[in-house]
Amino acid sequence: MRYGRSSVKLPTTTEALILAILSGPQRYGAQIRRRYEKRTGRLMPAGSLYATLHRMEAKGLLKSRRAKSAGRAGGNRRRYYALTAKGTRALRAMREWMGQMMRK
Repeated sequence: MRYGRSSVKLPTTTEALILAILSGPQRYGAQIRRRYEKRTGRLMPAGSLYATLHRMEAKGLLKSRRAKSAGRAGGNRRRYYALTAKGTRALRAMREWMGQMMRK
């Protein structure tokens, strides 16, 4: 769905929640998942989360970077996610659209 004069494509509900979670500091997947589950009261399977994050990155809503290893043997490097300018615009458009829907 598109919204506004700039025709910003509105994110899905799950995408909007993830964008809101990332509107502050960058976070890694497990942090995003915990915050999502806390806000919604619903479980988010890790596979679903990473598929969604990958799709959002492909859409240009997010960017990611790999952190340096913490130095633990066998430890995975964390991938941190942050909003892009396009993600910020999509979140703003979703908030405006929701506000209008609540007033009607």
